[in-house]
Amino acid sequence: MYPKKNKNKYFFSLLILVFICFFCACQSSQNSESISQKNQSNIIENIFQPTKNTPPTLWNYPQKDSVGYVFYLKKRYNAKNIAPIKAKELEKWSKELEKKYNISFKTHTYQKYFNIAYRCTDAQRNHLEYVSKVFFKDTYQKYFKYEPKNPFQIVYFANKDEFVKYTKSSAYGFYQPSTKTLFTYTGSGEGTLWHELMHAFVDTNIEHNIQQWFSEGLASFYEMGGISNDIFLEGYTNWRQPLLIKMLGKKNNLPLDIFLEEEEMSEDDAYAKARFLFCYLWINNKMISFVNAYLYELSAQYKGKELTKKTIDKIEKLLGKNLKTIEKEYNELAKKFIPYQKLQQIKN
Repeated sequence: MYPKKNKNKYFFSLLILVFICFFCACQSSQNSESISQKNQSNIIENIFQPTKNTPPTLWNYPQKDSVGYVFYLKKRYNAKNIAPIKAKELEKWSKELEKKYNISFKTHTYQKYFNIAYRCTDAQRNHLEYVSKVFFKDTYQKYFKYEPKNPFQIVYFANKDEFVKYTKSSAYGFYQPSTKTLFTYTGSGEGTLWHELMHAFVDTNIEHNIQQWFSEGLASFYEMGGISNDIFLEGYTNWRQPLLIKMLGKKNNLPLDIFLEEEEMSEDDAYAKARFLFCYLWINNKMISFVNAYLYELSAQYKGKELTKKTIDKIEKLLGKNLKTIEKEYNELAKKFIPYQKLQQIKN
């Protein structure tokens, strides 16, 4: 037992200590609440504020330009700045080509997406520019969803001998995915340009593999066309038609279900067979729907036999017929047409 005086002193000391602890606890609670509110605000800000300077991988085409601005390769530029940007792009590319081939090229840019390095006359270059601009305008938006993520580069040699010498290729032209560049030469024909541009359009839109019959069938469909009143005209047979008719008469001709399963075409003149499948779809007014579905739905999700099955299902659904009937009509139509004949489209 404490003496009375000491007991009172102890009581008051204890009371003061309790008050101090209570005051500190209140302050701590207020500070914790303040910190919590601050953290919550940061979380909400991070959720609802758009991330800056991180555009999506692919932008929908066409991106509408604000007044005074130009959209190009995932970025929006002040219109007055785009010319210097393209000039630097051409200068860099020209130096790379001259270093690789040890010959000089003139360079030119047009429609913002196209860069051309050429060793032909300016008049020939102007024609090339015109037919590629019309082709891009009238075909790109039919099949493709996205803004080009790279410029379309065209190397145009003076003649075939020069082309063969420097590229070691005996083709009319080719598209090289690794450099995003189309190589051809004066006199190779507009069809070569359109064929290879279609490869370039596909390449800038998708990042997965597609079967060769689709890639070459679509591209070779555009080996034949025309331009009238600044409009691209499509839907023709071409020089491959006699090869196709000959192929259809062979006993070892692959049925469509087997042909469509191949990753790489094994048949002789398979380009002709693949091309006419797109002609058949075009005649039936289903080509755009099929290309869109194959590029962005089917080949993006399926591979191998499953892709073939889904592709056949899509073709049958679009045409409202089974594959056996489709193949019969395909064969009968193919044998009716001569080279360079304008096809007639069925109106839905």
